Amino acid sequence: MSESDNRLLAMVATLYYVNNQSQKSVAELAGVSQAKVSRLLAEAREKGIVRISVGPFEPRDRESEQQLIDKLGLQEAVIVNNSTTSESKNKRTIGYFAAPIVSKMILPNSIVCVSAGRQIAQMVREMEPLGVPGVTVIQTMGGIGANVNEYDAVEIARRLAKLCGAHIYQLQTPTIADTVEEKEVFVRHKRVQDMLTKMDQADLAIIGVGILSDSLFIDREFFRNEDSERLVRKGAVGEICGRLFDADGNECDTQYKDRVISMSIDQLKKTPKVVAVTSGTERAPAVLAAAKGGIIKTLVSDEATARRILELI
Repeated sequence: MSESDNRLLAMVATLYYVNNQSQKSVAELAGVSQAKVSRLLAEAREKGIVRISVGPFEPRDRESEQQLIDKLGLQEAVIVNNSTTSESKNKRTIGYFAAPIVSKMILPNSIVCVSAGRQIAQMVREMEPLGVPGVTVIQTMGGIGANVNEYDAVEIARRLAKLCGAHIYQLQTPTIADTVEEKEVFVRHKRVQDMLTKMDQADLAIIGVGILSDSLFIDREFFRNEDSERLVRKGAVGEICGRLFDADGNECDTQYKDRVISMSIDQLKKTPKVVAVTSGTERAPAVLAAAKGGIIKTLVSDEATARRILELI
């Protein structure tokens, strides 16, 4: 490259990075097209004329993580600093920074159970292909409604299995049957029995935490306001895999208990690693109850939710 070419690169880089000129202004001052400015800036970075330095950034709230581990006896906590008040953008931020951490929890030849959830769906969407051999992915709960979307367990399990190159077991039942008799018909099916039994062997479960005022069951109008109020009076503070639990992390005795087809609370408590992926300060009491009851062993959430949980302890 000639000396004049190097001078042009230096001029364009200085105008843009030091003098804060727009690319349009740089093009006019340098006498080139705006499209060429973009190419010249890229070339300046490649040749080392421009060296971009970024100060250290810590995406995680390490203090809250340690406090949650100490006070709740968690194996691990991944608490992402809030960067926005937008719920949807916050979910993506959590998903982006948590995805590589949770990915490393998926080990070769392991059985991974996964439930439904908005925050889980966002995190799995941010994962890179894993290339972990011998993984089996199990859908922990059936369908919530007739209209399946990206937040349903079947879609999340399918996406995760594809990332792992894994074998997948799909639970082709409703999460909550209309009657106890209908549930019994489903669970008598050998494939369903095999899946529910295989959940006993799970090495890792990735689950969401719902609450009676905001969950996929509310979105699909499975639970209505009057149902939620009645369930709260029964002591329900949260929902995991379609199972309602109380402030001590025990499954509530409601009209739905004997109709649920999903990984059980007892199975989750026996699973070596259970990662709850959730966000929102309104979920703090439910997350606290699930942790106290030994349902969840690792929490993936945001700074605001973590602070609220710590306030409640």
